Amino acid sequence: MTSSIFMYEIYGILLRSVIDFPELGFSKKDSGISDFSFDLTFQESQAQIGLDCEYLPLPKEKFSFELAKCSKNYLIRFPEIADFHLLNKTKICCHALLGIPNKTIRHLLLDQVIPVAISNTGKIALHASSVVIADKAAVFIGDSGHGKSTLVAKFGQQGFPILTDDCLVLNFDQQHNSLTGMPGYPSLRLWPDTASDLVENHHSLPTMAHYSEKKRFDLNKWRFQFYSKPAPVGHIFILNAPANCESNTKRVSFQQLSAIESLIELAKHQYSIGIIDRENLGRVMRMLSRIVKYLPPIHRISYPRNFSVAPLIIDEILARVQNTQARSV
Repeated sequence: MTSSIFMYEIYGILLRSVIDFPELGFSKKDSGISDFSFDLTFQESQAQIGLDCEYLPLPKEKFSFELAKCSKNYLIRFPEIADFHLLNKTKICCHALLGIPNKTIRHLLLDQVIPVAISNTGKIALHASSVVIADKAAVFIGDSGHGKSTLVAKFGQQGFPILTDDCLVLNFDQQHNSLTGMPGYPSLRLWPDTASDLVENHHSLPTMAHYSEKKRFDLNKWRFQFYSKPAPVGHIFILNAPANCESNTKRVSFQQLSAIESLIELAKHQYSIGIIDRENLGRVMRMLSRIVKYLPPIHRISYPRNFSVAPLIIDEILARVQNTQARSV
């Protein structure tokens, strides 16, 4: 008896998997051609990282994984959960601890490992959420907890199509100076307070992983629009940290960043293994420099984290986007 094989499209790549991903919808026909293949096994404990590997434990307040490089292959370790091995840039093998539920493995692969694996192929994967406004992607970049998913959820509630949540893969055509954002998949990961503001029976929403209270919000089930094709990138906004925003004000403020500041922000908010691969880091920085020259000015945006003023926040962002479009006509 042979195991089932599933084929999916996500972030503009084809994923061939030994397990089903209900978050991704219907499986595509397996043509035998894929960008990445995924395999899964379970084990009692995590193996010791070899002494011949370059090992980099990352700050857990910013990243949820640790990284090691062994020759040209990489190990992404989620302590006490699972090890993901990136082999030959195309094969992802997961060794999960016994008892770890599949939903956690699916979350880690879709939302952490695949973005890093894509960056290893020379593409840019940003820690960003995006909605489509007037056929162009408005991109919101920021660390976890800065409100990216909440903001795109509020746009989605107003009928704007959602392109992606938490990871945006960019395709830059240097010949035609065109930059497009690739669609993610029709799901948001929301804290319970945001989920309760969107739907009444939010308690029925599944959690994204066994270790988190975040809820997985299926866009199709709740009749939100998902933008399933590439979208030209229009505007990029860097979300200010909530601690730096005035909670007692209804003011939304924009600060234009210089080219150097923009480059730093884009480099800081990418999924990348370049931190232990200098050749890859140099390639990424050169590409980001070209992207900054092509893009409209990037702005840092500050706004109160208050659901009651969400319509005002959306109106301010829409006005900024529409005014820029009008000037460019």
